[in-house]
Amino acid sequence: MVMALSALPLLMMTGIAIDIGSAHNHKVELQTAVDNVALQLAKRSALNPAMTTTELVSDGKAMLDRTIPFPIDYAEFSVDTGGIIVRIDASVQYETAFAGIIGKDRIALRATADSRFRRKNIEIAVTVDTTNSMDKILSGKTRLEGAKEAVHAFTDAVMTGTNTALNTSVKLALVPFDNQVKVLQDDKAQWIEYDPRRAFSWIDNFGQSSIHRIYLPKYTAYLSDGTHTDQSIDRWRIFRKLRQHGGNKYGWNGCLEMRPGKYTFSVAAPVRYDPNSLFTPFLAPDQPDNRDEYNNNKSPNSYLPDQGPACNSPRAPEGKDAWERRELNVCKYDDRAGPLQVGRYARSDSYAYVDANPNGFCTGNNPVFPLSTDVQGFLAGVDALSTIGSWGGTIMPIGFYWAWNALDKAEPLPEAAPAGEADKYIIFLSDGKNSTHPLRFNSYSPFGYPGDDRWDAAAGFDDDGDITRDEALHSMTYKMCDAIKADPANITVYFVYYLDKYDAEAEKIGKHCASGDDKFIVAGDRDKLIETFRMIGRDISRLRLVPYDS
Repeated sequence: MVMALSALPLLMMTGIAIDIGSAHNHKVELQTAVDNVALQLAKRSALNPAMTTTELVSDGKAMLDRTIPFPIDYAEFSVDTGGIIVRIDASVQYETAFAGIIGKDRIALRATADSRFRRKNIEIAVTVDTTNSMDKILSGKTRLEGAKEAVHAFTDAVMTGTNTALNTSVKLALVPFDNQVKVLQDDKAQWIEYDPRRAFSWIDNFGQSSIHRIYLPKYTAYLSDGTHTDQSIDRWRIFRKLRQHGGNKYGWNGCLEMRPGKYTFSVAAPVRYDPNSLFTPFLAPDQPDNRDEYNNNKSPNSYLPDQGPACNSPRAPEGKDAWERRELNVCKYDDRAGPLQVGRYARSDSYAYVDANPNGFCTGNNPVFPLSTDVQGFLAGVDALSTIGSWGGTIMPIGFYWAWNALDKAEPLPEAAPAGEADKYIIFLSDGKNSTHPLRFNSYSPFGYPGDDRWDAAAGFDDDGDITRDEALHSMTYKMCDAIKADPANITVYFVYYLDKYDAEAEKIGKHCASGDDKFIVAGDRDKLIETFRMIGRDISRLRLVPYDS
């Protein structure tokens, strides 16, 4: 008897411990259920904006009743359909099995949840080929006209799929490309050109980058008073002088060189302490006046006389071919001994540029439209697209680079959200593969001439003797796409070819750059192109919810 009585406290303690453990398990179940219901209601509210608070609360309570085997009391059960906020404060009374002997028949269990959801923001860079081949007729219209219709269909699909989503931002950027990308609008470019020292921190306003003077060696200037002096000149001064003597079309149009070295395939932010990280204004060198006499080549971009007002003979470095010495005759840009005869030697035959000038193919027609919620402004940019004319060439890595930059916060296109705060997409449309002007030294691009060390370094080859110009560009494209795929922003790339015939190399490039086989699409006619873009728009507009604290 004594032993039995002495065991009672132990049994009571054991029973109470069982009740406490069981109550804890039920509290965990209650908390899990409340969390799940709050999450489901928040998602349902975002997906179905027409649902009322009463409907959502009723559905939520029914879900909890099916999960929790005890009557539930609610201190709060609210759904804010405007902000997509769900708050639940629920309690149950757990009936004990053993604790009643100490007067504890029930244990109150409480769980709270606060679930807030928003639609994840969307940022899209639409990249459109504007080379002269886009003027070819396909399905009754030019390829560029078909591209414009397709981008309109895409935009309608994206905005229709997202216009009922609350707390959502959809930003669109337009990146037209050929062998250039016009990054800045004319007014901004002219403002920088006028006084680059007051300009932005991302641009090479003091000529410090290793590529700034790559075709501008020091020279001897012969002045109007008969004296001469050793001089150097930077691109900003050249553009100001050319605009002064030749008009606005000879001023800087807003295109940029590709950065050298480790920055070629990087959107790392420009920093003053590393000049090669800064962006250099694009300047197509003036080519020799009559290059026909040298190896039967052509000089399509001669916009100044080789013997400019500050020159009395070619003064370029010795050891160069005659035509190279003429091209590097930098004194021709110097107007101190007389006015520059801008445009005097510009060609007008089939080998000519669109308009021989220091901007090359960087015309004023197709500027970048930076990321913006201004859908109508974006579509106006699409409608205004035009091709650049003959001999432009297609340089895909430049189009990819500036689409990537548009989706990054770094200058010079800083409108994007930080990585992780938006779903980011590149929609890349082209009707062909990489190509350049057939005459090697007449294809100056933001990578330089095909004969340059810069060009070879970007392609990843020691020299270009054993590869073609186009093969080098393909290599650059692969490297650029690999860099985009490695970006922590997790950018999704759709690659759309508008081709009516099979091209193995084009397919290879497209599949390499796309974010999966289903993201590489060949559209053989205009209807297929429009439907492809509409499908991509619907895919992007599918709801992607994230908690507010993520």
